[in-house]
Amino acid sequence: AEFLAEPVDRGGEIRAFFRDPDGHLLEISQVG
Repeated sequence: AEFLAEPVDRGGEIRAFFRDPDGHLLEISQVG
């Protein structure tokens, strides 16, 4: 996967955007 930006930590929520091999834009987020 190719990350488009560094993961962002927003006070407990971490988000990252990347493209999968098919070119779809995916967002992953984790709250913790």
